[in-house]
Amino acid sequence: MIALIFVFFLLIGVPVAFVLGLVGLAHLLISGQIGLLPMLMQRMIDGANNFVLVAVPMFMLAGNLMNASGITKRLINLSNAIVGWLRGGLGHVGVVVSMIFAGITGIATAETSALGTILIPAMEKQGYDKRFATGLISVTSCIGAIIPPSVAMVLFSVVGEVSTGKLFAAGFLPGILLGLSLMGLTSYYSHRRRYPIHSTFSFRALIKAVWEAFFALMMPVIMVGGLIFGFFSPTEASAVGVAMAFFIGFFVYKELKITDLPRILWQSGRLTAAVMVLVSCAGVFSWTLAMERVPDEVASFMLYLTQNKYLFLLYVNLLLLFVGMFMDITASIIILTPILLPVAQQLGVDPIHFGLVMVLNLVIGCVTPPVGIVLFVASAVTGMSFEEVVKSVLPFLAVALTVLGIATFWESGMMFLPKLLFP
Repeated sequence: MIALIFVFFLLIGVPVAFVLGLVGLAHLLISGQIGLLPMLMQRMIDGANNFVLVAVPMFMLAGNLMNASGITKRLINLSNAIVGWLRGGLGHVGVVVSMIFAGITGIATAETSALGTILIPAMEKQGYDKRFATGLISVTSCIGAIIPPSVAMVLFSVVGEVSTGKLFAAGFLPGILLGLSLMGLTSYYSHRRRYPIHSTFSFRALIKAVWEAFFALMMPVIMVGGLIFGFFSPTEASAVGVAMAFFIGFFVYKELKITDLPRILWQSGRLTAAVMVLVSCAGVFSWTLAMERVPDEVASFMLYLTQNKYLFLLYVNLLLLFVGMFMDITASIIILTPILLPVAQQLGVDPIHFGLVMVLNLVIGCVTPPVGIVLFVASAVTGMSFEEVVKSVLPFLAVALTVLGIATFWESGMMFLPKLLFP
């Protein structure tokens, strides 16, 4: 019954956040348990009443502050000094700057918009195929949701009740692996199509670029390093990020203006409101699922299908890739984590490893049709049709799926850094 109600509201166009709450309300009305209505309200409050969730708006605000302070330009200059001398240099610059940018925003759409508006026109001017440039920048933007700090990982740690620090540590290796793999594919296309070398290597230019971007680079180092080594909590790390972003943008780079703050606060507040309504209504949805024993039924079905944790992870990958085609990453984490995580733990899957696999799956969903949000942003930035953008990402999407396979089945490698830092 819950599934039918859920699908019905989605089909008539109700936003996912409200669907989650309406499912709970409809269930109470249909089952004749209207006396539990006050509990529904309480569950909405409890769903959002988690101190760690304060990190979500803080990370968003920090990212928006840094986007307005000239950080993108400095990171592109630094990336150009590091890899611009390679064949297809601007393509490599796009990947490297995404990996660095990841430590500042952790939001794929922010990277697509910020980097796409600068790098895609620049690549076109140098003779790069527009579809190649769009596909590359779109998929590299997803690195931001894997390499910490990551809003998606914060949400999983809250819903799954696991360590945010361990999850952040687990994100480094697959994020770097994805970046290097995309650089490998970029190199292949660049040599095949004779794309230009953007610049010559200069040690002096590298030192200058590092110096100009030094304060920006210190921001993710302090935030993530302080979190991993226990100097502060995820919430405190996000607050430190906001303070540093304001200080660097206003006093160091001097490109952030007081007049920019109302717009930045509005953008951050709007995104935060959308996430928190979703989180609050998800509390109702989770309560409804528990009342109907849905997690137990799903667990029994999954365990009936297989007792092998690797087959289970394969099934989970297929499910999440399918879900990612239609549902937002935040909603997917909130809805599916309480259902799938207990089964994974029963089969001996480390919850941190499972969280990494889940986030990576759903991040890839950001660049898969029909509702991959990054695809829509890329279409708006480039002026290309949605269909053209979809075609452009396919080769790079294949690389991302390969990395997903490695992350899924090489648990010991993925868990090396979390176990090293959190013995």
